[in-house]
Amino acid sequence: MKESIKQKREEREYINEVKIKVANTRKQALQEQFSEWILDPKGMIPVVVIQNVLHEFFQNPDFQLEACCKQLDIADSMGPRLNKMEFTEYISSYIADFKSEMFEKLLKHLCHCADEFREIIKTDMRRQMFAELFLCCDRGKVG
Repeated sequence: MKESIKQKREEREYINEVKIKVANTRKQALQEQFSEWILDPKGMIPVVVIQNVLHEFFQNPDFQLEACCKQLDIADSMGPRLNKMEFTEYISSYIADFKSEMFEKLLKHLCHCADEFREIIKTDMRRQMFAELFLCCDRGKVG
């Protein structure tokens, strides 16, 4: 009986160690993924951007993650921002129970969204640059 209890305890400890290793590996992957995003001058990203990315991922009918979507409380302003560690912890809090395959799909989704976000920012920067150029060239101030 004591041997059985000891064996079960060792199994639980081993499972916990594996879970901790998986969580740390995922956090490291998320930290690496953070650098894919265009950040503000302070190295931060608006939390609402990440919330929308997660919401879009959770809404995918192929993944059946509607329960995760209900937990997600989307902010309605661009105010709060996340640094690398906050980004990692924020996403980790929603995906703790994901299987490896689902986590990989999330990473791909994050990469895709980071690319889209980068293009949106670049387009907006070009638009602002041309607007400023036009205003500088508009000597008669007609436009």
